[in-house]
Amino acid sequence: MNKPAKKPAVVAKTAPKKRGRPVGSKSKPKSFDDKPLSVDWQKLSQRLQVALAAEMKDNDEQQAVIDNMFAEALRTRTFYERLVCLVTGKV
Repeated sequence: MNKPAKKPAVVAKTAPKKRGRPVGSKSKPKSFDDKPLSVDWQKLSQRLQVALAAEMKDNDEQQAVIDNMFAEALRTRTFYERLVCLVTGKV
């Protein structure tokens, strides 16, 4: 009832084909020696200053929200406010 084992040569011929890129077809890096890179440092620095100013403004706004939430969390509430919060879940 046991099937005889196939010979390795027969198994290799019936194996599925490998998928993917053919051997030796790797992406090769392009040479950057063709054209020298030129950087406009003044334009780059101005763009960085604008981005930094926007980031600082966003950071200040977020810090104000955090400070406001922290102050609200530490605020002492009256008995009525605590009772309303307990019953309704509304802060």
